[in-house]
Amino acid sequence: MAIHYPNGKAYESGKQTAEDAVNYGGRGMTLEAELNASNQYYRAAKRAVIYKKTDPDPDRQGRLPSAQSGGH
Repeated sequence: MAIHYPNGKAYESGKQTAEDAVNYGGRGMTLEAELNASNQYYRAAKRAVIYKKTDPDPDRQGRLPSAQSGGH
């Protein structure tokens, strides 16, 4: 027995289109752009120099480098 949507299309299970796929690649880019604009303003006004520092990469078990030597 075929199931149809109200618009007449048949239900197709398990098919995912590229439009349905979730893309997590650009998360945080709006915040990053705002931080860069703020940093440029403060630097141009000679009020502050702000340096961004990245977080350390966790190892394969999700531990941060500082937690690896603790023996916990």
